[in-house]
This record gives sequence, C-alpha cells and structure tokens, in this order.
Amino acid sequence: MTSIGTVIAPRSITLRNELPGTVRQIALTPGQVVDAGTLLVALDVSVEEAELRAQEAQAALAETTRSTTSTRSLWRSRQAEQFLVRVESRCHVDLRRLSYRGAAPD
Repeated sequence: MTSIGTVIAPRSITLRNELPGTVRQIALTPGQVVDAGTLLVALDVSVEEAELRAQEAQAALAETTRSTTSTRSLWRSRQAEQFLVRVESRCHVDLRRLSYRGAAPD
C-alpha cells in the first residue's frame, strides 16, 4: 500500500537572533536532536572584538598617561622641595654672615 501525506513533528522550535548580526556558523542540521546548552548558531563577532581591542588599548593608554603624570608630579614636587632646602640653606648662610658682621635683623 502506498500513501501520500505530510508528517508533522510533535515538537519543533523556531530560532531567532536576539541581537542583530551576521550568522557565521550553523551548527545543526534539520531534524537533529540536541541537548540543552548545545551551540546551535554562531554570530560573527569580529566587529565587537575589534571594538573591544580598541577600548582595551585606550584604557592602557589612559593608565600610562596617568602613571606618567603621577611620576612627573612627584618629580616636580621633589624638585620644589630641593629648591626650598637650597633657599633655606642660603638664608641661614646669609643670616650667619650678617650676625658675624653684627648686623643681624631682629
């Protein structure tokens, strides 16, 4: 006996992307039984990966700039301290000279 008809699966699903993008890979075949967690479709993420690398590079540059600025600030602070020590020392020398000559200010 021969018959013609349509077979309807008792359970089926429709796949849709939650995010826009280009499908890079379809990892299943029609009728394939899959377990929970199995990769079904992979999207092309090359643009997102490039953006991530660019953001990481900007973060690294910002960190380097911050570090360089901190180092410069510390260096300038030490220079200022050394200058004040030299000025203070010169003042002491001048005061001693004046007191030696008997003309120390009150």
